[in-house]
Amino acid sequence: MRAPVAIIRGEWDGLIPDADARWLFDALAASPDKRDIKIGRATHLMHLEAMRHALYRESIAFLLAGDQAPVR
Repeated sequence: MRAPVAIIRGEWDGLIPDADARWLFDALAASPDKRDIKIGRATHLMHLEAMRHALYRESIAFLLAGDQAPVR
């Protein structure tokens, strides 16, 4: 895959262990921008939880690439 990829998961996510996230992150070697973001105090269903605002914030920051220079 040659597209930017964000893996966003919760600290208490019982479905995506750290080893699986690491494997996926490493497998995306061709991606020009990849991030593994773990949100504290959140589960696999964080979009329904109190930490959903952190999920939204991280998603928007990644999509806007506001913290990185544009890729040319």
